Amino acid sequence: MNWAMLALPPIAGSVAGYFVSKWVEGRVEKIVAFWAVWAGTATLIHVLLDLMPIVALAYPLLALATASFMVRGIRTHERKGRNR
Repeated sequence: MNWAMLALPPIAGSVAGYFVSKWVEGRVEKIVAFWAVWAGTATLIHVLLDLMPIVALAYPLLALATASFMVRGIRTHERKGRNR
């Protein structure tokens, strides 16, 4: 197995989640859309590449961790807007 291929699903999921969440309004909706698209895209690509099936179970958790950083960024952006 090519270990470098394991990096492709999370990267693709993150990019897809970012672009989909840009079209969604509302903080909670953005986070849910980002998480669902990230996890779904990464899992789908993982399965299509026929990589280790057990690793695919980690993608929803990785997406949740990535979404938590997104929440921090949104909160920081909102605070900066209030301070102006």
